[in-house]
Amino acid sequence: MKHPVGSPILASLALAATLTLPATAQAGGCPNEASRTGRSASLPDCRAYELVTPEDLGSSEAVTFTGSDRAAVAADGEAVALETISTLEPDPTPLGGRDVMSRTAHGWTIRSAVAPGYGGLFVDMRLFSPDLSLVGVDTRDPYNPFVEGETTLDVGPVGGPYTRIADIPAGTPEVRGANNRLAGANEGTESVPAFSVVLFESTDHELLSPGRERELVEGAPAGEVELYESSDAGTRLVNVEGQGASMKLVEEGVNCGVQLGAYSATLSKVSTGGSIGAVSNDGSKVFFTTSVRKNNFECEHQPSRLWMRVGGRETVEVSAPEQGVTLEASERSEVFFKMATADGSKVFFETATP
Repeated sequence: MKHPVGSPILASLALAATLTLPATAQAGGCPNEASRTGRSASLPDCRAYELVTPEDLGSSEAVTFTGSDRAAVAADGEAVALETISTLEPDPTPLGGRDVMSRTAHGWTIRSAVAPGYGGLFVDMRLFSPDLSLVGVDTRDPYNPFVEGETTLDVGPVGGPYTRIADIPAGTPEVRGANNRLAGANEGTESVPAFSVVLFESTDHELLSPGRERELVEGAPAGEVELYESSDAGTRLVNVEGQGASMKLVEEGVNCGVQLGAYSATLSKVSTGGSIGAVSNDGSKVFFTTSVRKNNFECEHQPSRLWMRVGGRETVEVSAPEQGVTLEASERSEVFFKMATADGSKVFFETATP
């Protein structure tokens, strides 16, 4: 849909929205009355539209917003993140803006998620904290997503400074930029900061420090996606069972790729990574799926399975049949992760397996 210059992206404000007005104004019955002009005038229930994007978009031509644009809204409604091919701020990437707009006492402000020096890179915003104050960005150089290049995975406050989670050089066997990506992060608790645990997927089998885990993944097929966890404790594999000398890859020898959460087994859905609650708020529990489909084909007839890694010590198959029920692999069906609760104590999934 095309918008003329200066045309806003509008946010609808409900009666109980976080827009704060003086008590005298609220006593009049409709706290959004001042904003109920133009398009807002016909909205029922005291709702109104609010300008989020800058009034002057700084372009002499019409700005186009397309279906490829992506937006995220903060849990409290005080911020909106937007990836768009359009230019909304002075320092866009080659593919347009990567911005977070926030409500302040003086109106909406805009901040670019592109850190200084990133302007020539292919930048995607992948992760957001609930209030959108923290983001995770994938960068690729060159920015052409179909050309093999260096990939960096960074997290931090919008616009930086960012913390480097992984730096994956060009030349990794059978690697394309989309195969190394941030997948999820913990949302935090009163005692555990948000983004203190970050999950990412990669085909680079040289990310771990020398030791048992590295020995495990060196035998994995080139191009196979593994799931990694980055925290104060360092970088470690998630799709493993046991710990220490007894550690081994989950479904070693039959695994053909790992996805955090994995709502759908189709490539178009799973490529975005993760789903609601795939990482518990304190980061101690991680839900992941193995043997998901690749390129919309089943992986050597191995059905997907849903797992939970607990505290880096124990791995539980969530999708296992009930105790006493024995099923052959051919009798099991794909598993579709839907969501888990914030503390990871309950998980919802679908499967045709009895």
